[in-house]
Amino acid sequence: MRLAVAVFEHSPEGLLVADARGRITKKNSAYRKIVGLPDGQIMGKPLNDMLFMGATASTSVLDPLKDGNQAQREQWAKNPAGHRFATGITVSVVRNDEGLIQ
Repeated sequence: MRLAVAVFEHSPEGLLVADARGRITKKNSAYRKIVGLPDGQIMGKPLNDMLFMGATASTSVLDPLKDGNQAQREQWAKNPAGHRFATGITVSVVRNDEGLIQ
């Protein structure tokens, strides 16, 4: 388990984890650096708010999650300073042994 935590934290890719209600429960330092927000403005926030900050694309990338499918999209987003950046988003559902969303 420690190895998985270390891989998550040290990944150069920005990573978020959300609960079944779509609220952010974990983030890595790369995500915080990419978006330029402190922890207090990330943790507990809706996933949509964090994935689509200033984005020009719609949130429809999340629609396949309703059926338990993975989804990917590339889009432009803005950080709080107003700088645009290209981002690739991949979202997937994690289920427990009973098939319930984690």
